Amino acid sequence: MEISFARCEQVLATLPIGYYTGRRIKAELKCKPEVPASCYSPMDDAIFVCYDQLKQAFDKMPDDADEEEAIRSMLYHEVSHAILTSAELMHYASNDTDRAILNIFEDERIESILRNYYHNVNFKKQVYNINGGVLNPTNAMSAFYNTVRFGVAPKKLLDMVDEIIQRYKELTPMNERYDWYNYGWYVRNLWEEVKKAFKDDPTQFQPQSGATGSGDGQYSEIKEGKGQKGEGKDGQGEGENQQGKGQQNGEGETQEGEGEGETIGQPTDVIGDAEHNIQNTRERIGQLVGQALDIKSRLRQGDREKLDEFQKTVEMIIGNFNKKNSGGSGINAYSGVFNPRAVARNDYRYFERSMSVQGNNKFGTCHLNLFIDCSGSFCGSQDLVNGMLAVLTAIERKNRNFSMDVVFCGDGVHKCETVADRQIKCGGGNNLPDNMKEVFVKLQKPNTCNYNIVLFDGDAFSDDYDRGRATRGQRIFKTFDYKQTTLITDSDNKRYMGTGFTTAKVVITDRYTQELINHVTKALTVAFG
Repeated sequence: MEISFARCEQVLATLPIGYYTGRRIKAELKCKPEVPASCYSPMDDAIFVCYDQLKQAFDKMPDDADEEEAIRSMLYHEVSHAILTSAELMHYASNDTDRAILNIFEDERIESILRNYYHNVNFKKQVYNINGGVLNPTNAMSAFYNTVRFGVAPKKLLDMVDEIIQRYKELTPMNERYDWYNYGWYVRNLWEEVKKAFKDDPTQFQPQSGATGSGDGQYSEIKEGKGQKGEGKDGQGEGENQQGKGQQNGEGETQEGEGEGETIGQPTDVIGDAEHNIQNTRERIGQLVGQALDIKSRLRQGDREKLDEFQKTVEMIIGNFNKKNSGGSGINAYSGVFNPRAVARNDYRYFERSMSVQGNNKFGTCHLNLFIDCSGSFCGSQDLVNGMLAVLTAIERKNRNFSMDVVFCGDGVHKCETVADRQIKCGGGNNLPDNMKEVFVKLQKPNTCNYNIVLFDGDAFSDDYDRGRATRGQRIFKTFDYKQTTLITDSDNKRYMGTGFTTAKVVITDRYTQELINHVTKALTVAFG
């Protein structure tokens, strides 16, 4: 079945995604490499569906399948991954086979949770069509697929599948990394049991009705312990450990799951009991979906209150500025807005720049540069900082007067080139590069008011073991002694400040995130107050 990008986009536009997510949220169809895998980007507050993954699945489907039903089912499948699947699932995957079994099981988990949540969607029929029927296993991987996706296996193994799904029916990207690690452990354990059972008696995994996928597709080429890059979730996507944009799902698109045999009748004629009875109510599932798409849901109550207060404050600051500058006078007209007074003076200055007559900001615009420590010691503040970045990104999206750049400082520095990139993941140590000054200076924008806030919760050169570390540190750290710059750090970095910074403001503290919030608020107050 051949289905175009435009047709998929047309169907996606009709889906009531906001109804299922509990709030209005964008859902856009994208292609590789812009979006390597379907994902939710909290910084864009959008669900991106990868067309390449859909197309790989459609190419496997019979031409007489219902086109709109196929598109809708695959779109909801990808949306489900974007909502419920975390990049952490593939964090410890060691090879293609490992990624394949995790993909196969995660497909079953998300469909089991949401199969009755969506209207007019038949996930099981979709799996049946993509695979050409239940597989006739030729190796342990295809037996694993039959076990998980079609429920054709010894009862002991089917009970294991159901137990794992029931145990992790509320697992979302908001869960901690160790929750996803434990989930992966159970799936791997199931895989080992399937391998043993298949070796003892392969006929245990064959469909009993005589319906018959041949198992001669990709599975016939996969040996145990040696995967191959295959065709994604239910037959789509490439065998890569993708991390997706902002909060990306990282599902490792390596699902070798399709056979090409003939079948008889409908899927219910040949599959076993694979309709896992998820006891969550529709209301509870809706809550899970909403929490998975709310970056604040991971925060402790105190941190959530801090973030809510921060959001209200900065929105009020910029909102008041916009109201104050909404008049038509030459000094306050927005850049790019036609100014009739300029025409009246016959001086051809038709467009005027927005200007603030208060404070030190003569431009009326503000560019904020954030340099944030991403070493492992800062992991306790990771969620709150991500929430703060999401708030600032949303404000940037709605206000032309405010812009921002984010740089994460670890062993080297990483400038976030896209909005979706603005998600800190802490780990490792610190070692600022020799070209730090060049990076810093390039971020100072012309014709605007620049504010720089630098945060280190520990030694900025903890991974530098050279004898000249102190001298090198003083030279590089001097970069931050710059106008309208605030350095938030602890006493570990005093040694790099020499006799003290003469231009930048230095805050020695162990209340890093609170000081970060305070000084971002102060910067915006000075710029727009």
